[in-house]
Amino acid sequence: MDIHALLSYTASIPDLSDVQKLAASLHATGQSYHDHVWGWEVTYEPELNEADAEVEVPDGKGGYTTQIMSLWTPASFAIGESGVWFFSLLWEHGVDQEPVAFLDDRNVLKKMWTTVKQSWSNNKRRRSND
Repeated sequence: MDIHALLSYTASIPDLSDVQKLAASLHATGQSYHDHVWGWEVTYEPELNEADAEVEVPDGKGGYTTQIMSLWTPASFAIGESGVWFFSLLWEHGVDQEPVAFLDDRNVLKKMWTTVKQSWSNNKRRRSND
């Protein structure tokens, strides 16, 4: 990847306040959402609370059996690509409570700097071969 492509790619990482506004808007609608925003995959799933859900559980013999049980999953929002840049919100304490946030950006600057150094090194080698 050349330096210009890298810089345009990293520039597409959105401001977290904008991401949180999008998440709040999707959460307010309470509808499933799957699309690409700011160049990243975005998903939102509303809270699921079913008293009598059909759930597939391991049968202990390598297969599954269907059981009827109550099922709850919190509302969730995610944007990004794991290992590159990723942000999620999980309404673990209920839809009317503050969500738990997770941000994985530990590789953004490290990978960018490694790519910049590789680009400089490649350009330097090309110039010395000319």
